Amino acid sequence: MAINERDTRNELYREKKLKLRDGNAKAMLENTWVDAHSRAAYEEFNDMVYFDITYLKNQYELPFANFVGSPHPRLIICSHTFREPYPSFSRLQILCSCIMDLLLQYAYPSIATYAKFQILVSMKVSPGGVISFTIGKAIPLTFDDGKLIPQSHVYARILRAVTTISERYDTCMVTGVTLRVFVEGRTTDTFEWEFCMWGHCMTGIALGGILTDQAATMRNALRSTMPETRHRWCIRHIIEKFSQKLGKCKGYNEFKDDLLSAIYDSLFVPEFESSWMAVINKHGLEDNVWLD
Repeated sequence: MAINERDTRNELYREKKLKLRDGNAKAMLENTWVDAHSRAAYEEFNDMVYFDITYLKNQYELPFANFVGSPHPRLIICSHTFREPYPSFSRLQILCSCIMDLLLQYAYPSIATYAKFQILVSMKVSPGGVISFTIGKAIPLTFDDGKLIPQSHVYARILRAVTTISERYDTCMVTGVTLRVFVEGRTTDTFEWEFCMWGHCMTGIALGGILTDQAATMRNALRSTMPETRHRWCIRHIIEKFSQKLGKCKGYNEFKDDLLSAIYDSLFVPEFESSWMAVINKHGLEDNVWLD
């Protein structure tokens, strides 16, 4: 994610407001944002919304989930401010150890599934100014399956990133280090928090229905926070799994077209159920558990 100087200054400003006595700051930013127009529209049209976390899973890996408008997942901002005499970029061990300490203290305890982080440094420039910028790309803390990457490997990535920048700014003084840790919080507790906050922002009006993907954690959270709301799976997410769940079946290309026709060409429930069963019987898919 590209970060410009204005973004960095805004984040450092928020971080400074939360600074603790020892010079470190920790902020867990879990934000739900709803504009006035969306709130007014919801009061009149609350029969259905779509909760989408595609940005968490696709190539962008953005910490963003929406009810067609409301961000969630967890962004941890943690920082350390150095006192004079400031270390230079040549003091690699000090800088890398500081970054690793921040991760151990603030990031690792919050990891549930997938997490990665970016390193921002503040550098002293003359006369008397300070600039901040991001070092390299985001560094993952976990593998795609959620297992933690060995800390020695993470440290090696940190060392590589700091070494690269130190070759350019060898003698420059570092005044502080800030980490932006993106934690994919796809847990039941996380979604319960989001659904409750969203309902509060929307004046507490009961939601008629909601479309989501097939995540079990999301389903469990909806049962406890919106028991009267009709929960349905988004058809786009179901169709995206066709190749994964059915791709190895004989005649896949043929029956896939028939299934899509049954889905999109049916206007009423009885019509869909009749067309669906006709496709199942035609292609001998009665024993396929996923289509049951």
